Amino acid sequence: MDAHSAAPGAASAAAGEKVAQERAKASERFVMGVAFFCVGIGCGWFPNDAILNLCLNEASLGGIWIARVMLIGGTVGIIEAGIFMMYVVVIARPFSFRFMQSVPTVLIGICVAELLVLAGFWQVAAPHHPVVVIGAILGNLVSQTTALLVLPMIATYYGGWLVAPFRAGTDVSAVVTVFLGEAQNPSGSHNVIPSWVLLVCYAGAAMASIFSWVMIVRLGTGLRAEAFADAKPATPASAAAGNLEAASSNGIDEQSKRSTPALWTWAGVVDAMRRRLSVMRCPRQLLVPVLVGALVDVVQWGFIASIADIGALMTDPDGCDGTRGKWVARTSFTANRALVPFGSVISTLAPCPRGLFKMLALVQTVAAFLMITAATGVFRGLWTTEGGQYAYTVCYSLVGLLEGYLLTMAYRYVGDAKDIPAPARQSASSMLSWLSVFSVCVSGILSGELVNSGTLRCTPPAV
Repeated sequence: MDAHSAAPGAASAAAGEKVAQERAKASERFVMGVAFFCVGIGCGWFPNDAILNLCLNEASLGGIWIARVMLIGGTVGIIEAGIFMMYVVVIARPFSFRFMQSVPTVLIGICVAELLVLAGFWQVAAPHHPVVVIGAILGNLVSQTTALLVLPMIATYYGGWLVAPFRAGTDVSAVVTVFLGEAQNPSGSHNVIPSWVLLVCYAGAAMASIFSWVMIVRLGTGLRAEAFADAKPATPASAAAGNLEAASSNGIDEQSKRSTPALWTWAGVVDAMRRRLSVMRCPRQLLVPVLVGALVDVVQWGFIASIADIGALMTDPDGCDGTRGKWVARTSFTANRALVPFGSVISTLAPCPRGLFKMLALVQTVAAFLMITAATGVFRGLWTTEGGQYAYTVCYSLVGLLEGYLLTMAYRYVGDAKDIPAPARQSASSMLSWLSVFSVCVSGILSGELVNSGTLRCTPPAV
């Protein structure tokens, strides 16, 4: 009787222990997610989004500066992407894990310093605003370096799912600046809160992220086993084995060189280039996520970000200065920026099936195409209706939501690939980051120049 009564008790205790372990694991994941979210705040787009908010709410800047900021960002990104590619070709060695761990600390420091300088001196030497120009340069340097170095590090050494809270942190500045921008200028014509106050608040939020990163590094939060292997120094035995292998390969190379010099020269060149570009090599099974991730990034930030304001103004039946067009511009901009980090967050819930992943990318492309028709005046009679104005807002919202979801999911595909070794995951994530930065910057320069030169602009409706 005692044995029979003890069995259910033991089973109940085991079940209770299992539930407690699951709750502890969920709590641990939540804490890790919050920590990486906080780090993303300081490594992300706060300086850029703060400058864009200045352009929207300060009369001395105006909407033309949005295109100029995009143009500056594209130039900085192309230069940095070129330097990164030169490193890959010349050095042909991936960055060490310890080096990449030090990068967020530097980026957060630049972000905080830049926001404080903007708070005190953004209005200096108007209308040229050199402080704003320097701020746009440094802000893009922070965000592009995060894409090229920090995101691949997290996807490789910390796990794919942690990319989502980190990216949500980098993009949450858009939500913060948009809603505080609304509170700062609710009428669209008069600021009730000085811009320097908001900039100081942004700097405080970014400053807090340094403590999160310090604790992550000190405690090894979220690290995979590959990170410890990467940081471990080589033993004498492994060094001797490496020397033996190198000597053996050199002997084979010398023998091949003596036997077939012309063939060896050509094969050697091809092999050398292959080894140098291996830092950016993408495994075949990850090629589609990498290309789709870069594409959705180009759609959102390369093209639509520069022309969205023009398209919104073109939906006003009263012309480019009408109140309805300005409402569409502010509302659609707010929805877009708010949904980008939301898309990153929901990507943590579950992996997306590959078929659905491709279909969602197609949906974003169609939404962006419809916005381009509005900006260029195609079907203007439809866009100027109330339904057309709401449709424009929905399209811009979808572009932002799907960019956040699909790009983060692409990094998650790379980071969570179990049958691919860490070096291959790092090279694939580096390829995704480089493609995103380079293609977004090239397209941003093109679209920004179209707006900056007046080639693409809001035109009055035909009478």
